[in-house]
Amino acid sequence: MMGLTYFMLDQSRKEAEYCMENAFTTYAKIGSSGQQNATRCGLWWVEMLKARHQYKDAATVYFRICGEEPLHSAVMLEQASYCYLLSKPPMLHKYGFHLVLSGDRYKKCDQINHAIRTYRSAVSVYKGSTWSHIKDHVHFHIGQWYAVLGMHDIAVAHMLE
Repeated sequence: MMGLTYFMLDQSRKEAEYCMENAFTTYAKIGSSGQQNATRCGLWWVEMLKARHQYKDAATVYFRICGEEPLHSAVMLEQASYCYLLSKPPMLHKYGFHLVLSGDRYKKCDQINHAIRTYRSAVSVYKGSTWSHIKDHVHFHIGQWYAVLGMHDIAVAHMLE
């Protein structure tokens, strides 16, 4: 609460961030009982950083919030990827990489539509790239997941790319 208060009063940035870091670390050390509070604290901390246009730092906090549970982790990784996109200058490769990680986590918890959505967003990053392996990986998995959904024509189109 002190960190939020310092932030809202537009006091010292370092003091607000120190308070949030300290609270997050303390909650995380408690274990499973403090995990929900650590996540809540981390989300407030991220919003503080994003309000100050510190998107790279916000992405780092999202990454720290990622837990063991796949759906929670997928959402946090996806949000981290958007922070990389919004940073100045945009970090496109990190954006695409974190979208792919997020898509893999979505697939682990059977959220195939979300996995496809994140992978399709990553396609735009690697479209003009010479990284053939990542493009093959992305298109193969999109095709595979469309086949699972019964959309075979779209699946074949992605497999052939």
